[in-house]
Amino acid sequence: MNKMIKFFALGALATTLSFTQVNAQTQTGKDVKTKTERVKKTPEEMMQNMVDKMGEKLNLTDKQKSQLIDLKTKQMKERQALSDQQKQLRTQYKADFEKILTADQLEKLKEMRAERAEKMKSQKDKFQNYRGQSPHSNWKKGEGHENWQGGNKNSQNQQPTDKN
Repeated sequence: MNKMIKFFALGALATTLSFTQVNAQTQTGKDVKTKTERVKKTPEEMMQNMVDKMGEKLNLTDKQKSQLIDLKTKQMKERQALSDQQKQLRTQYKADFEKILTADQLEKLKEMRAERAEKMKSQKDKFQNYRGQSPHSNWKKGEGHENWQGGNKNSQNQQPTDKN
């Protein structure tokens, strides 16, 4: 009986290992494109793909597809107009703010912006080094998050109360 259990366990292990190897081979055999190899689609191509998928899933008629394209085109134009307006507002705010400052303050502001840009570049480079893994995977428990308890602080260590 003991030999039989060992035999089945060995067979199960062999099956698991062979499945894992086959699965790994099929995943690595996929045509994986890097970020630089991907072809960026135009908004029109992306919209057509979306309409095709929605049409298939919802069984849309040609008329409905056409209406969806018109609606999506209108939305894209409105969103672009809002984006342009926000950019204009930011530019105007920046100019108005800089008019308030003295020459020394303006020079200090430029230095602060340069420092911030360098810090952001440094952070971007740092996180690009983590490709394929979480940027938090190297954190040790408690470091940088001494006060974080997880979950809702109000609900911790509380017993349910009887509301009768």
